[in-house]
Amino acid sequence: MPVTRLLAAAFLATSLAACAAPRFEADVVRFHRNDVAQAGTVSLRHADPKVTQSLEFQQYAAILGERLARHGFRPASGGQADFIGEVGYVTSTRAPLRDGSSSPISVGLGVGGIGSHVGVSVGTSFGLGQKKENNGTRIHTLSLRLMTPDGKTVWEGRATTETDREEGGDFASLFPKLADALLSSFPGPSGKTTQYVEPSGR
Repeated sequence: MPVTRLLAAAFLATSLAACAAPRFEADVVRFHRNDVAQAGTVSLRHADPKVTQSLEFQQYAAILGERLARHGFRPASGGQADFIGEVGYVTSTRAPLRDGSSSPISVGLGVGGIGSHVGVSVGTSFGLGQKKENNGTRIHTLSLRLMTPDGKTVWEGRATTETDREEGGDFASLFPKLADALLSSFPGPSGKTTQYVEPSGR
């Protein structure tokens, strides 16, 4: 086979593989005051003070802090921060029904949404796209609430994505993508659910 045909075949195979690879998608909802500040110092914490001290949380906080820096926020280095950022994250599982479809009921452990606390969360969840869910679905959620030091909420949001259980997709690997989705076009439209699609090339 001529070299040009070999190169063309290799290029076609690479292009098809790229097209077949699913791009990350998430449903995002934000709520905020009209006068939400887009700059200032911020101190990130978990709803549970013990979790805040964990290495896992510190890794997540570093990623989220880097994303916040793109929008003018800076880590608080001593003294009182302009904003307190309360971070929550949870992975829950929605089991399949007998007919192979996915149950609308999900059960998970963690911080299950804007303003909720550590514990078991049971509730309905919205779907993403038209995924086939024959073996159950993992639902991954990242939430953030920005508050003033006196406890007044100025911005809060939640980003949710789904993976098939067979695909895996551990939360640690998904966290940077969820952070990108959550803070995309910050502060984002208030009170409206939007779909985030990861830009090509990432």
